[in-house]
Amino acid sequence: MENQILTVELFCPYHTNCIANGRDMPIEITIKNTSSSVIGFPLAYMNRLGPSGRLFDNITKTEISLRTGMPDWRFKDIFTKMHPGESVKMSTILYIDEIHAFKQEYVDITAEIGIVSNIRIDDQVETTKFSGYSTIQILDKKTYRERSRTISP
Repeated sequence: MENQILTVELFCPYHTNCIANGRDMPIEITIKNTSSSVIGFPLAYMNRLGPSGRLFDNITKTEISLRTGMPDWRFKDIFTKMHPGESVKMSTILYIDEIHAFKQEYVDITAEIGIVSNIRIDDQVETTKFSGYSTIQILDKKTYRERSRTISP
């Protein structure tokens, strides 16, 4: 779910096409100001807390919730200004035990990762609740190769 003020995008910096390789998987999160206003985003707070998320097994249709960090309330009211078109970046890690939580022979999961936080619009004292999510598919090497062959002419 996206909202018009900010967008959330995900990518795997070290794993082309998000290929599970038996290790923890870093995920980069880009939060972009798509509005015409200056947005205050609590980046330091969110970096410590981390995003919310779920993993969906695309074969069994089961899901698990991902853990977040502990909030550090000292940073809750410190806002990083984002002018229109600017972005901030965060990262999270999908741990190997989370990736393999479904006990399947193959990895074919969708990660839904999101940001839920209060933001400040145009330096207003009152904050506004923001909620934005994005998804990314994670496959093991064998499943990726098999799907690539069926898609290629």
